[in-house]
Amino acid sequence: MLPAGDGDVHRTCGGPSLFKVTLSMSGIFLKQAELYRPELITLLRELYAAGEKNHQVEYLDETYYHSLTSLFEDPDKTEFRNRCHCIGR
Repeated sequence: MLPAGDGDVHRTCGGPSLFKVTLSMSGIFLKQAELYRPELITLLRELYAAGEKNHQVEYLDETYYHSLTSLFEDPDKTEFRNRCHCIGR
């Protein structure tokens, strides 16, 4: 995401362009970006600020662990919850 967005933020959004983008990110993605690539969080903020005037950038809410639940066979997701509670400790 960084090479595609770096430097193109103000050129793509913030002008009279018809370009619009909607991004959806899980909490896990945002946490990983914050820990390992904080410049990505900065880029996402710049992208939103650049496209705010013309409503060109939109972020959708997503659940924190949404993308990982399908990896577990337990239909009640207790295995998933037990493992995830250990991550933050």
